[in-house]
Amino acid sequence: MSILGSISYELPLNSKGSFLVAPEISYYFPINETVQNTNWKISSIRAGIALKYAIIPELPKEEIFKREIYIDTIQVESDIIAENKIIIGKENKQSYRQEKEREIIITETITRKDTLIIKKIYKLSGKITAVGVDNFGQEIPRPKFVVEEFVSNRLDPLLNYIFFDDNSSELPARYKKLNSNEIKDFEIEKLFYDSTLQIYYNILNIVGKRMLANPTAKITLIGCNSDQGAEKGNIELSRKRAEEVKSYLTTVWNIADDRITIQTRNLPQKASTPTNEPDKIAENRRVEIISDNEKITEPIFIEKIDRTTNPPIVRFKLEADAEAGLKNWDVKAYQNFDKENRFEYSKLGQIESQLIGS
Repeated sequence: MSILGSISYELPLNSKGSFLVAPEISYYFPINETVQNTNWKISSIRAGIALKYAIIPELPKEEIFKREIYIDTIQVESDIIAENKIIIGKENKQSYRQEKEREIIITETITRKDTLIIKKIYKLSGKITAVGVDNFGQEIPRPKFVVEEFVSNRLDPLLNYIFFDDNSSELPARYKKLNSNEIKDFEIEKLFYDSTLQIYYNILNIVGKRMLANPTAKITLIGCNSDQGAEKGNIELSRKRAEEVKSYLTTVWNIADDRITIQTRNLPQKASTPTNEPDKIAENRRVEIISDNEKITEPIFIEKIDRTTNPPIVRFKLEADAEAGLKNWDVKAYQNFDKENRFEYSKLGQIESQLIGS
């Protein structure tokens, strides 16, 4: 009796593993004597190699499907579109078959060329620099402008009479008349440098302006005549003179008809005397304006503010780089959002190199 121990290992000789080589080594260890009643025991070592062939059944190959997508995008700039857009190109499909030992790989390749159209962004940059210019024409960099204000006040009485020519109801040319498009630009403050007589010749415009500012105020027009010569006792002439004044206020200044009342008489209630002197006769040919609101005929108070600056001139230096060219440009300069008192300049096309404002 003996104990046998052996080791064997198979090595494949081809990729399929059908041919094998198997080296082997074994050892015999005796347990009892080979012949009884002796000390004779036999142990042995054996080595060998075996060549083997195995029949391996052919397995079906696995099919693997793959899809590969390749998209190429071309970017094009355009200045005739409002927003970006993409145009999808035509797809081109191709299939490739690759057979391996245990699998078949089928690859589908899709190629496409898209076009991305983007809105062209033109380069635009600008720069503006302001310098002061003194009375000698010298430039002052980084100027500090000092503004001085001079306030002037003027008070003029308002004569509430409209005087007419002899035997006429037509409003004399000496009175300043506006059209309906000009009244929006009429400002009493603009009469500051006019003479007292020139201010008086604007009486109808002053009354119209004040009636718009006081919408509940009413006036009475008292038509009078000199009661001398051709005007003697001519109440109709007095009425026409009052209607002439009313017509101007209603048609030009858009004063409601019911806010104006007409009264007529020959000589005024407080006529200029003696009534037969030429100067007094001229004074009595008139229309008197009476109001229930003292603001309509009150004296004219005008406040004028003159401003001076040091340095007196500002010069703006402009630079611009516009890839597509400039359509128009403008420069505005004002302080603390005071847009009423501002310097403004606008122009079509390329900018000027310098602008001067005072």
